[in-house]
Amino acid sequence: MRKLFFSVLILFILRTSAGEIKFLGKNLVRYGDFEKIKGNIENLKGWRASFRGEVEIKTDEEVKLKGKRSLKIFTKTSNSYVNLYSNFISVNGNKIYLFSIGFKQKGFSSGKDKYEGVSSSSRVDWFDKNKKFISSSYISRFPYGATNWDLRDGFVKSPENSVYARVCISVSNNSKKIIGKDIPSTLWVDCIQLREYFPPETPEWIKIEAPAEIEGFPYQKPLKKFVLGIETDFRGKGSKWCKVVYDRDTESKTSIYAIPDSGKGIVLHSPYFSALPSGLYRVQIRVKAEDISGKEPFGFVNISSQFSKERLKIEFVSSVFPEKNKYFWFEKDFILRDTGWWAIVIRTYGKKGWFIDTIKIFPLIEFDDNTLIEIYPGIEGEVPERIKPRKEKPYRFMIFAGLFYDRIFPDEFLKSLGENVKIKKIQVFRGRSMSFSGLPETPEEFFNYNVIFLANINVRSLPLLYKNYLKEYVKRGGKLIISGGQQGYERGGWKRSFIEDILPVNIEDSFGKGIVKFEKGENISPERFPMSLSQNMVVCYLHKVKEKKKSEIIFKCGKYPFIVSGNYGKGSVICILGMPFGISEKGKLLFFESKDWRKILKILITGG
Repeated sequence: MRKLFFSVLILFILRTSAGEIKFLGKNLVRYGDFEKIKGNIENLKGWRASFRGEVEIKTDEEVKLKGKRSLKIFTKTSNSYVNLYSNFISVNGNKIYLFSIGFKQKGFSSGKDKYEGVSSSSRVDWFDKNKKFISSSYISRFPYGATNWDLRDGFVKSPENSVYARVCISVSNNSKKIIGKDIPSTLWVDCIQLREYFPPETPEWIKIEAPAEIEGFPYQKPLKKFVLGIETDFRGKGSKWCKVVYDRDTESKTSIYAIPDSGKGIVLHSPYFSALPSGLYRVQIRVKAEDISGKEPFGFVNISSQFSKERLKIEFVSSVFPEKNKYFWFEKDFILRDTGWWAIVIRTYGKKGWFIDTIKIFPLIEFDDNTLIEIYPGIEGEVPERIKPRKEKPYRFMIFAGLFYDRIFPDEFLKSLGENVKIKKIQVFRGRSMSFSGLPETPEEFFNYNVIFLANINVRSLPLLYKNYLKEYVKRGGKLIISGGQQGYERGGWKRSFIEDILPVNIEDSFGKGIVKFEKGENISPERFPMSLSQNMVVCYLHKVKEKKKSEIIFKCGKYPFIVSGNYGKGSVICILGMPFGISEKGKLLFFESKDWRKILKILITGG
């Protein structure tokens, strides 16, 4: 009981909702969303540019990440470039800022990320009180090829004597020099931010062992601790760059030694770890150096993620060590905002000998979907107004096929609902992370279905873009049918998700509240439709919910809702709350085994 209470307490502390972002200041980039300016470069309030060649710089009302417009930078021919600068921004020295920028590219190369002479980038330039340049901070580069809207972000630190900052966006076109022909290329940018970051205190629970698993949350324990000398999953030990050595100053009496005069290379590479909840994280790394002379870094660590690229970089610099051959903790924060794998890579510059012992990674704040949208406007993407859900026949169904999906939505039954019925399955995999295979690449493709089924899906692992597609699909007239299971509803991140608003039910928290168990099975009874059901049609496990106002209970299971329907916008959402498993008594059938289930399912899908 104490352990469960502690688990609940941890997650309560870690979560934050939109409107509660106390660790970030306001956006300091005036006109970074381009909403209040319109026209070409001569009229771009808050921005100026230097350029050469055939270029066009203006706001664009057709292509935008958020709001009414973005900024478009077009280079028509080779031997052209653009440097776009914001006005000077007042900043404080030796402070941390979150820098983020949305971008979209067209042209650039014939390949997905192949350099053919056209490149683009963004950075923050720092200046002293006299507006004399000091240095620049970069985040992950933009790809070389064409892209849909994407985001680059990261924490950057201002130099101690900085008083001003300036955002710079660059596009360079040298395509004719590299491949012998011009590549006309366009970069759109939107939602540019520079926000001061106020790091939270390290929580007290880090000092004790965190619970390994929390009911309803299929992630590992919040604290990730890697003692590198004995870690078996990290690759690279015994290479030309490093080796395992005895070290009496460490917990395990071993550490990883980066070999001097070995050249630049990888010391260790972690596995590709499963996705973690989106949130603010802190990494602490314990390192010691043999030689602390000079100011040059001797190694660094990267944390990268599948979709958001580099999350942080910590360089180990000799001058920060209080003394040689003594361990020192490096610390830095980063944000995970996607649903893919993440990995740790430790590298050496190969000039000095140094030791690395322990890495700790832990969450400071877990984000819900609305918090992500407030931090990163436009991250959810936009669906053009012209796109509408499919209404015509033959039926087209799309199924997000979680475990036991075919018990609730049998393929052969769906195909029997009309001629030439087509079914697309989005397969769900649990490997290095939970992932979805076969997701539609465009909103047009996503909307081209009469009904979408979500069967036992953990929506924490569904990219925010597709949650937005689902929300807009229903809002514009689509039908969404959801079933549960060990990954559904309260166990699958539906509560506090971006699409919670469209549900016809309020979901319980998972801690002992979200599941009703019927030892002998409980019969189903109709509430709306006058139909007779087999008395032996029972449910063993049921997600416990409360219907929202204006929602309708279609079927009950004892005193609890079994199927609830509701409208959102022009569309409808139906929640099936019985779980697709259990052991029934003799003479009884689990609901999905009964012939009556197919009658019910037909009513839900076709309306009659």
